Amino acid sequence: MALIQQTTRQSFLDSYQVSSTRSIAQSALRMLDDYLKSKNLTNADFITEMENADQTLRAKEIRRIQDFMQTKITLSSCKKYRGYLIAYLADNGIPINTHQLNVAMRGVQTPLHEDAKTPTRTVIKKIMQTINVEDARLFFMIQYVSTMRQGETMALMVEDIDFTKTPVTIHILAENTKTRRERFTFLTHEVSELLKQYILDGKIQGKIFTKAKQTYQFHWSRALKKLGLDEKFTATGRNKMSIHRLRAGGSQKIGDKTNKDIAEILLGHTGGLNTYSVGDHDRLAQNYLKAENSLSILS
Repeated sequence: MALIQQTTRQSFLDSYQVSSTRSIAQSALRMLDDYLKSKNLTNADFITEMENADQTLRAKEIRRIQDFMQTKITLSSCKKYRGYLIAYLADNGIPINTHQLNVAMRGVQTPLHEDAKTPTRTVIKKIMQTINVEDARLFFMIQYVSTMRQGETMALMVEDIDFTKTPVTIHILAENTKTRRERFTFLTHEVSELLKQYILDGKIQGKIFTKAKQTYQFHWSRALKKLGLDEKFTATGRNKMSIHRLRAGGSQKIGDKTNKDIAEILLGHTGGLNTYSVGDHDRLAQNYLKAENSLSILS
């Protein structure tokens, strides 16, 4: 029975073709496993119980899972994970009635609103000076100056980078983006020179960042703690100044020196934009150069 359930899970995950989306679905299933472990249940037990339950009981179980998740992650993440878990159950022939779910979800407590913290250029410089691991520093600096997502940076290949262009250009493949739309972004001269030397020294071919994502998270969290910048969200215990905020910081600098449309396109937020084309490399590059000095980290 366990083998059948595992195959079902893999089939469910394989239905998501975008790697970032599949990763979120996998995280939702891991959260389900944590919940089941707390109840001393297996995945097979869970599927059987949900199959035998009526719609009211199914909805109440989803509510219990959400209450469990909310002790570990934000409410918005809970809702996202809940959607994937409902899809997983549907794949197993267990639909969840929307009305019953809405009834079960009444009274979900909204957590205190706490703002994330976006690192300034000065703070980023201090963090980079604190981290003594070269690939980790590059991993973070690239996200700041290019406004790439973590997943996009993790997937970065040597052949995706054109060092002959000014500014150095990164081609982000559609399959590595959250939106499944390819786009271009750029690197400052400062960061591109460091990256080029890193590639040459390490004789790197193919994928640039080969360590686990958790390794880079470790270096980031340790640096924040050393600098006294590790303020946490009350609800989740996670850092308010997360790695994800690097691209927000870079985007702010680019927006200040160019305009909001340019910043949004480089972020990969292209909905409703009509002033510039996502594929208009030369115009995007010219605007990026206007912001390059403001993105300097080490000087």
